Amino acid sequence: MDGEYEEKKYRFTLAEELAHYLIHRNVFSVCKSVEDRVKFDRSLGEDVVDKLDRQAKALASAILMPKFLFEPLVESLAVKCRDNAGQTMVDELATELSREFDVNYRAVKRRMKNLGYHKEERLGLDLE
Repeated sequence: MDGEYEEKKYRFTLAEELAHYLIHRNVFSVCKSVEDRVKFDRSLGEDVVDKLDRQAKALASAILMPKFLFEPLVESLAVKCRDNAGQTMVDELATELSREFDVNYRAVKRRMKNLGYHKEERLGLDLE
C-alpha cells in the first residue's frame, strides 16, 4: 500500500467483502466463478446492487468500529472538537475518529450516520 489513505481504504474493503460473504452468501451461491458473479451482478440491477453494498458497508463499519467503543469516543471527542460558537466541527471529529479506528474518513461519517448522530437527540451533526 502506498500511503495511509490506501491502507485504510484497503482495510475497509476487506471488511466489506467479509460482510458481503457473511450476509449475502446465499444470494451469490449460484455463482461458481468470477465470470458468473459479474454476470449475476449485472442481472440484479443497480438499485439491488446498491442496497447490497450499503448493507455490507454498514456491517463492515460495525466490525471495524464497534458501537461499544465508538459511541463513547464520539461523545468525548465531540466536546473537544467544537468551534468558538460551541458547534461540533464534523470534519475534525471524523478525522480524529478515523485515526483512532484506522479507517477512512467516509467510513467514520457513515458509521456516525448509521448510529443516528445526524439526529437532534444525538448530536445533530451534518453528516452529508
